[in-house]
Amino acid sequence: MFDSPFSRKPIEHEAQARQLARYIALNPPDPEGWPYAGYPGLIGMRPAYSFVDPRPIFELFGSIDCFRDFVDEQRVTEDVQLGSGFAGNRVGQ
Repeated sequence: MFDSPFSRKPIEHEAQARQLARYIALNPPDPEGWPYAGYPGLIGMRPAYSFVDPRPIFELFGSIDCFRDFVDEQRVTEDVQLGSGFAGNRVGQ
């Protein structure tokens, strides 16, 4: 009854870190338009927030373009699933 829904797991593999970065980027309903998202600043669509450090993304993906491609892969997958009726709507849509 008093358990918290919060849980955490250590990131032990690079693949987990890559998936986490993509999850965070796609978490807002409109990742490029959400005013509080760091993703648009990270990929150069608007000025970056001073507290967002891009170095971990560079280290994981080699470039921001590779990170953006990785994020876009998931969007294409979600669009296909939504179009075929296998996935529900994302929160806020």
